[in-house]
Amino acid sequence: MSNTLNLQDFNKGLYLNKDGAWDHDGDLVRHERLSNLLHRCIKRKTDGGVGVTTGRDWLDIQCEDAPLRVLQVENLHGQLRLTLSNETKFLLSPHPHALVVDADDQWRTAIVEQQLWARWSRNALQAILPHVIETNGQYQLDLVPSLPIHKIEAPLNWSEAPNNP
Repeated sequence: MSNTLNLQDFNKGLYLNKDGAWDHDGDLVRHERLSNLLHRCIKRKTDGGVGVTTGRDWLDIQCEDAPLRVLQVENLHGQLRLTLSNETKFLLSPHPHALVVDADDQWRTAIVEQQLWARWSRNALQAILPHVIETNGQYQLDLVPSLPIHKIEAPLNWSEAPNNP
């Protein structure tokens, strides 16, 4: 059973594809400012679902992959501050889901405070690759403290909340 949504089966509401493009009622959202607004408004709902909100009203969304994207990385004296697609900042710290690589070599980070996963953009990933080292068959980011990189083989539903270890 596949964890990805089939766009042909989806025709109502908001859909976020794995590349971060929005679809509304089967049509691509082409308006850049609207797309950016939708990205900024992604939140975890109290019922466990994912939605967009600009205040008290919510609109449910379906995500093909992680709802957030890591867009930029800053190295702050050995710690990484991530800029996310919802325009929040996140300080990457040691956590079992801090850096996860799936079977398709896609990198993701659990944004624990927001109960959302973020998929790394190519530019953000290029910024940290020089810090990846291998020790005894394990990969990690060479920072203080070091961050292990966990490889997972089993597919996960990236729109679900990360488990608290």
